Amino acid sequence: MSRGTVLRTLGLALAALAAYLLPGAAERLVYDRQAILAGEIWRLLTGHLVHFSAAHLWANLAAVGVAGLMIARRGYAGLPLLWVVSALCISLGLLLLKPQMAFYGGLSGVATAGVGFFCGRGLSEKGRLRHVCAAALLVLGGKIFWEVFSGHGLLSLAGVQPFVPLPLAHAIGGLVGVCWARLAPVFQSA
Repeated sequence: MSRGTVLRTLGLALAALAAYLLPGAAERLVYDRQAILAGEIWRLLTGHLVHFSAAHLWANLAAVGVAGLMIARRGYAGLPLLWVVSALCISLGLLLLKPQMAFYGGLSGVATAGVGFFCGRGLSEKGRLRHVCAAALLVLGGKIFWEVFSGHGLLSLAGVQPFVPLPLAHAIGGLVGVCWARLAPVFQSA
């Protein structure tokens, strides 16, 4: 197991927890379209640390934690930079493709990048993991498809919708994760 990956995943989770608990942090960190366009570009990264409810925070921390631990367990390199690259790609995608959206927060797109990365790397493995990862990518694609066309997240099936899911963030995150999985071995061999 990669201890560095576990520690960096824990660091990301603690940063999100701090953004939620520290008074005034969310307002300074949230993805705020007008503030970003006015030059506060750090919000492209820090907006992912902001959560709008405790349920939103815990759901995202669980997803990031599971993705990070699965990646660490397999020893796949490249996760810390993936967290940053996926956050930037998601935020820039939202800035360009969702001009009507004023605010955004949450780690779900970044967590989806982690799942995409794990599954993308797992496709190169032999045996059962390859098949599990292929099936997981199909399920992930189906989940995003369902979110796009229903306008609801999976928590709505349980009668709980504590926040509005943004399927575009999940789609960008998943795509970045799978692409990063294909590029990561190139970085390792260089």
